[in-house]
Amino acid sequence: MAWFRVDDQFHEHPKLAAAGPLAWVMWFVGLAYCNRNLTDGFIPFNVARSLVGWEFLEPTEDGRNKIIEIDVASGHDCDAVTCDYVIGLMLRNGLWEEARGGYQVHDYADWQPTKADIEAERSRKQAAGKAGGQASAQARAQRSGNGVLNGFSTDSNQEERRKKKETPPLPPQGGSEPVITRRAKRLSAKEIEELAR
Repeated sequence: MAWFRVDDQFHEHPKLAAAGPLAWVMWFVGLAYCNRNLTDGFIPFNVARSLVGWEFLEPTEDGRNKIIEIDVASGHDCDAVTCDYVIGLMLRNGLWEEARGGYQVHDYADWQPTKADIEAERSRKQAAGKAGGQASAQARAQRSGNGVLNGFSTDSNQEERRKKKETPPLPPQGGSEPVITRRAKRLSAKEIEELAR
């Protein structure tokens, strides 16, 4: 799942404060698009125009829907909010930059994980999961004495030796002393990587 980073004081940043709440919506949705699609901050022109709808439906008393537009007013002048208007806010305040075929989020890679970062993290997690699964399978095979599992040889004598070592001592008769048992060892990331080789 993709995600993006935003400071909890984003609205106080001079660029975002100057752009205003309409631009914040476009900025948030644009960051989500970039992370979900691993674009490294690039937003194609047609996508940018469809990120946020600036109209919505409101039910009327007669059961029909009325299209409501968001307007920007100054005195007696009033204009509908459009994608062009909000994209203009983004560009004028330096949140986006014009790029060939669309727009680029300003300083995207300074604050967000890049496609390379995300793919590397996914590969690391996949390798660790595979190594952990192999280690788990090996441990199950050794406990059950099945011989060979995924190229790991097991030996039934080893299973008996393990059982003897891990059998907790019985508490003294009538006593209440604690019983100490051994716990399974957690493997470090390095040990998991070694097992995967």
